[in-house]
Amino acid sequence: MHTIEELRMLVQKHPLIDQHAYRVPSLDLTKELSEEQADLMMGKSSKVATLATQRALHQLQELYGEPCDTWDDVHTARSRCLTDNYIEFFQRCLQGTHMLLLTDVDLVLGEVVLQDWPDQFTTSDSKKIVCIETVAEEVLQKLMNEQRQANTSVLNQFRTRFIDAINDFMNDAAVVAFQTDICYRSGLDVDPYSPDDDTMTAALHRILDMGNRRCGYCVTEKPILDWMVVQIMKLNSSGRSSSKTKPLQFSTALADDPSRVADFETRPVSANPVLLEPLLQKYFSEVVLLNAGYPYTREACLIANRHRAVHLDLGGIFPAVSRDGQERVLREVFETMPNSRLLWSTHGNHHPESFWLANKQFRQALERVLVDYVACGDLSLLQAKELAVDILFRNANRLYSLKQMSDYEI
Repeated sequence: MHTIEELRMLVQKHPLIDQHAYRVPSLDLTKELSEEQADLMMGKSSKVATLATQRALHQLQELYGEPCDTWDDVHTARSRCLTDNYIEFFQRCLQGTHMLLLTDVDLVLGEVVLQDWPDQFTTSDSKKIVCIETVAEEVLQKLMNEQRQANTSVLNQFRTRFIDAINDFMNDAAVVAFQTDICYRSGLDVDPYSPDDDTMTAALHRILDMGNRRCGYCVTEKPILDWMVVQIMKLNSSGRSSSKTKPLQFSTALADDPSRVADFETRPVSANPVLLEPLLQKYFSEVVLLNAGYPYTREACLIANRHRAVHLDLGGIFPAVSRDGQERVLREVFETMPNSRLLWSTHGNHHPESFWLANKQFRQALERVLVDYVACGDLSLLQAKELAVDILFRNANRLYSLKQMSDYEI
């Protein structure tokens, strides 16, 4: 016989797979973060008070174990935690995490430099997500710092090396997915048809003109970005028969790190997931829409209903959005979204507290919404439990072929 208390306990305690987070820092790097950097990485500024940031301020008292009435108090308490026992502190921040899928990794072409020290805090070792824009920028910098091949254009060399690098990552067991930030760079209105060579060449030259060999190059030109996304979609489409595929994660409107968006000029309307429709019609590839598509959550669910290879990530809005907003997003998602394609992630970053806050707030919101659905007769207790486990663990385990096991009994 299932009970409400068992449902509450399951939501709060079941191990989770964090399917999108950022590289976890060592103690030395964490100590070096300025107060401004720490604020930014937690998605807030001490100069801007919102209901979401004030809630985070209140909840951090529990983590630090002492009163925190201002962000100055937070920084003081945080410094004390880092000094007293950073390992124990980080372990508390990742409590309940079974596995991390980490993006923003240090790249060396053809391999991922594993940042494996956080694995001591999780049940299973972390896996990696490769940002394709980072790959392209690494390719360009290496290409421009070596002697060019005779009778071969820069464009052809770039295309060949980019595809070779992607194929290497396709064959790397440590990599489980790709990610694109095209939403922030040129928008989600990706052209599914490759541009001609003249258009590509002109775009590449603009990229090279804006950068240099020492500082590197920032890929912001739409023809190049669209072409890169299409290559991943093509590889996944053609690799379906051999199971050689890795999902492509699309960042959407709500940015994990506002500083990344500040570097680009994109219109908010260009972040609407509906714009991906032509691309998804042409290529069948597993796709993950990050950030719950917020504020275009219903549009993201519409796209997912039209295309069975589209999955929706519920991260990003925790802790960036108020409690009411978080619960409203969950209810909008449950209106139409298939349960089997919902994923959870903290979008945790270099600040350990971001993992703790996101997990705490998500579990609170999910518990409240599921208990309400059971009370209203929309779900049985068993159905609510199964849905919670799907979101926290099973769906990511299946999508990324992680082959993980949980010993938590429903």
